Amino acid sequence: MALLSLSLQAVHDTSGNRVLDGRLSVFQAGTTTPAPAYADAGFGNRLPHPLLARGSGTWPPIYLPPGEYDLRITDPYNYVYDEVAGVVIDAPSSGGGGSGGDVDDKRLAQTGDIKDRYGVGTHPGWVRANGRTIGSAASSASERANDDCEALFSFLWTQDPNLAVSAGRGANAAADWAAGKTIALPDMRGRTRVALDDLGNTAAGRLAGALFAFGGATALGSYGGEASHVQTTAEMATHIHPVSATMDVQGNHAHGGGTSTDGDHFHGFTYNVQVGYTTPGGAGAVNNVGGAGNATGFTGATGGHFHNIQTNISGAHAHNIFASMTAQGSSAAMSWMQPFTLISTYIKL
Repeated sequence: MALLSLSLQAVHDTSGNRVLDGRLSVFQAGTTTPAPAYADAGFGNRLPHPLLARGSGTWPPIYLPPGEYDLRITDPYNYVYDEVAGVVIDAPSSGGGGSGGDVDDKRLAQTGDIKDRYGVGTHPGWVRANGRTIGSAASSASERANDDCEALFSFLWTQDPNLAVSAGRGANAAADWAAGKTIALPDMRGRTRVALDDLGNTAAGRLAGALFAFGGATALGSYGGEASHVQTTAEMATHIHPVSATMDVQGNHAHGGGTSTDGDHFHGFTYNVQVGYTTPGGAGAVNNVGGAGNATGFTGATGGHFHNIQTNISGAHAHNIFASMTAQGSSAAMSWMQPFTLISTYIKL
């Protein structure tokens, strides 16, 4: 089976001095099980675990079978100087051995690096990004009070002027460290990470509508967002509501119409009779030969007709409309969270 080589460079302590007594441990990825490492490509010389640094603080090339590994460099007292997880050694496409490439201290975690870990509690060489404090062994830091925090203390002091320093910031990070002050860690509790909107470039404007509780889109350490939200009227979609309504009775008014045509009838009338006047009426007429006077007559009975009827038209009016709507909703906040899984976030010492 082809084997691949791996070489590492020296690492340095928090003061910048090369670590001469480092111990290199190689583990199967995601475990604390030591992985076999060899001094040659033929499996002829297995290296000890851990592997001590040479006098110059460097290590000779080591050979690992293709696979995935975790590397850790510690001092004789198991203080972690550096570590890197998930180093993948790929098999060569053809031929015998090959180089998996150098893994130097630039690929190992640097002070201030952030990583997620599927675990809880403290982690060697790292502190939790939980908003608590770090400082020297003489400080009263709540997350870690140890002299190995100096590099991170200086890094945070310089990178983020908004991180609180106990008793206030002094002239510089070195002075505050020497004074036994503490500095707050970034607080990642319950928060996701989002890149700065400019990130060394022109601002992209992708956070223009974001709600910031502190800072802004291009300021390191700014934070905002909402876990839940109650909508305002302005945020609602334009819409209408159906209405159920009734009308009351108001005002007199007019109606037009007509009588029935079934109205055959006759009318009586009185007329004056003169001497020698023959009463009208056809065959039944009487020739009055007497004196003058009044007489009564009747029209014929055939007279079917109708009359128009119009009610009083002085009734212009309006109707009142009584409408009611039932209130809906409870003004409860809606969830603003995307699907998530909880892990631990650490920052490198």
